[in-house]
Amino acid sequence: MRSRTKAIEIAAVGLGQGGGNIAAEFHRRGCPAIVLNTATSDLSSLVKGPSALPVEQCYYIGVEGYDGAGGDAAYGRECIKRYAAAIKRRVEALAEHADVLLICAGLGGGTGSAVAELLSALEGLALPTLVLATLPTENESAIAKVNAVRALNETAAHQALSLLLVDNAGLAKTHGGVSSDRYYSEINRLIAEPLDALNRLNAREGLVPLRSLDGEDFRRLLLSNGVISFSVAKLKRLSAEALLDAVTDGLLQNELQPKGYRLEHITHLAVVIEASATALANAPFAMFEWLSEHIKTETRGAAIQLGIYRSSAQDAETSVVRVVASSQSIPDGVHTVVEQATLEGGQLQDKLQRTVAGLELGALGALNITRNSHGRRRGSSIHRGTRLDHGVIAPKLDKSLPQR
Repeated sequence: MRSRTKAIEIAAVGLGQGGGNIAAEFHRRGCPAIVLNTATSDLSSLVKGPSALPVEQCYYIGVEGYDGAGGDAAYGRECIKRYAAAIKRRVEALAEHADVLLICAGLGGGTGSAVAELLSALEGLALPTLVLATLPTENESAIAKVNAVRALNETAAHQALSLLLVDNAGLAKTHGGVSSDRYYSEINRLIAEPLDALNRLNAREGLVPLRSLDGEDFRRLLLSNGVISFSVAKLKRLSAEALLDAVTDGLLQNELQPKGYRLEHITHLAVVIEASATALANAPFAMFEWLSEHIKTETRGAAIQLGIYRSSAQDAETSVVRVVASSQSIPDGVHTVVEQATLEGGQLQDKLQRTVAGLELGALGALNITRNSHGRRRGSSIHRGTRLDHGVIAPKLDKSLPQR
């Protein structure tokens, strides 16, 4: 049954640890969600986390005896291939009443970087798909960066989907002061909030549409098969210049997404303005027409949608500007990650190609300084089949997927 509070129904699939946490945040906001991971430890923490998922929505897809991919994207891909048929059935059931399938993945990890393999496993379902993928920070390893760049390239090769890229480096710089116990839940909230707010726009209390952005407009933009960007700005004064700056700055200097979206490559763009009755009374209609025309010029003819809403928010002086856009090019900021991956990956490969040289011992190598003894070998009384860590290290989830 279609919700009266949302423009579109979103079903979320989380892949790996980072993707699982984001999918759990969408679950907290009322979206059906499941998580796939090769690590039982990650799944166990997710069940107990701030956006806790029920255990029956968490699926272990690893090889028995292995807890995680350890940054090995090839292992992640092999696990998805192994469980492909069962994964497809689960996702099909999850998204039975959904308008959009949202796949969340942290690019860089061994499981999350196998997102393109997951897309291949889901071929034939004919589900409109949006991939929300996070990029690694500068401080992460060369392996994570190489995994991320390769995964992004493989994912972009799937044409019938839209991409939403999240810049973890930008978020860490802006929100690095958040306490460590709250950081990840806060970041996941920041990632999900813009999409969720626009999806619930026409059902939110205190908002009266003067010129609405309807659900079909939002759906069409979200599924335009481009690179999607969201931004939110607050303005103390509602003016034409301030609105135009909010739109362009949100696209070019966005803390959430990689910087450098090229305005001339944008195909679709929606601007939603939430302002008080006082602010709107002092804003002539011609101002919004001017804004639309200038955005159209800056983007060289993008399809523009403008929504204007009267807000009953207590802060009558502050207006909120929400922007969502679709571009047909990867933002320039992603190329920084490519450059880092190329440099650091090459350096690591050079080190791995070296062999560990033995020491030159000389006469020391011929010395015999141990006492000969025929006594019992140390440790021989311990049964060789016993392990000190014998037992279940992490709880086994009930809903492991069966093999094909």
